[in-house]
Amino acid sequence: MYREKQVLEKFAPVHRVTWWRWVKAGIAPPPVAIGPKATAWRESDLQRWQRGEWNPKSSPSPA
Repeated sequence: MYREKQVLEKFAPVHRVTWWRWVKAGIAPPPVAIGPKATAWRESDLQRWQRGEWNPKSSPSPA
């Protein structure tokens, strides 16, 4: 699991606002809840997204 800062450093070197716009638009994978006020991204989703294999319709819905 990767938190926002780690995602932006390792997988998507863009501004955080851009990243959240991509998530909202379905371009990037959505995060999953890991606590009451915390979210993270699955490594598998990020890797598939990076390879161009991520499909929002085939991914599990966020918890």
